[in-house]
Amino acid sequence: MNVRLAHPGDASALSAFARQATGLDIPAAVWDWKYFSNPFGPSGLALALEGEAIVGMAGAFALPMQVPGGPCTASQVADNDILEPHRSTGTLFRLIETLNRAAGADSGRGFDFGLAIEQTRDFSTMMLGFETVAAIRKYVRILDPGRYLAARWHVPLGAGLGLPFRWRAHRAAVRLLRHQPVFALDRFDARFDALWARMRKAPIMVRKDAAYLNWRYARCPGVTYRTLGIGTATALSGAVIFHVAAKAGVRYGILDEVLCAEDAPGILDPLLAAATRELLGRQVSACMAWASQGDPLRERLLQAGYRERSTPHSLIARRGRVEAPDGFLAAEQNWMWSIGDSDSWIFPR
Repeated sequence: MNVRLAHPGDASALSAFARQATGLDIPAAVWDWKYFSNPFGPSGLALALEGEAIVGMAGAFALPMQVPGGPCTASQVADNDILEPHRSTGTLFRLIETLNRAAGADSGRGFDFGLAIEQTRDFSTMMLGFETVAAIRKYVRILDPGRYLAARWHVPLGAGLGLPFRWRAHRAAVRLLRHQPVFALDRFDARFDALWARMRKAPIMVRKDAAYLNWRYARCPGVTYRTLGIGTATALSGAVIFHVAAKAGVRYGILDEVLCAEDAPGILDPLLAAATRELLGRQVSACMAWASQGDPLRERLLQAGYRERSTPHSLIARRGRVEAPDGFLAAEQNWMWSIGDSDSWIFPR
């Protein structure tokens, strides 16, 4: 078996491997966007090959982060898949060693982090020096129980079953937005830099400035995002970014980001209402968001009718060059995260 770094010419083969390993149709342009042209720092994919065929891969892509010492770059581990006949600890170690060797000691990574299922989490904490931060907290609001249950239970239910629930959700959203100027945004400009400057900063979080938002949402291939803002033509009090994705037959409204100025906490409820109103028109059955334990958004989601649900993923982290006391990266209260911080719901499995 040969192990090497991927290069841009591998993009089509990477998409073919992803289809074989996961069943996902990932556009070839995604690999360039996430790894080969990532503007935030060293990013790469290691490939395991039998002959010319890819049988495994492991990736790490750079993200701009905010920590108490200021901005830094972190690597998010992702796209770790090995075909069953070739799955072994040795193969995974060779992939990881290839990535680490390519990054080198001068990569400047503040730390590494990622989402891991139980098996990957246990391996990463025992063998690779990661710490477990917390289980990912997922919040779901059912907007149309008829369609939702029909998809989950695979039984035909009358389309009218969910109409009263949809009508009630729409009426509540309209009432919250009666005096709020909501408008669509088609670019991330200096207004988002100003909003980032006014946002509450957790000790560890992705930097949600215009440069990051343009890369993450405006340039992300294969997914169409919608952004709604509240404020004035020149200054934002908040914005919500969302898209529609299907999983297990259910159409979800995915709230990728809910961005709010710290001095305007009352804007969170209207932002959720603005997304709900539009997503109802897109015939989604449920809305989903992530929020960490100390995020003010969590309480607003619960008040809006979202319910916490378990996920198979945990957040794990490993220190790099960031200066921090022991246990800093592993403390959940230090983190703020959103669905958009991960590629988990770009192409949901």
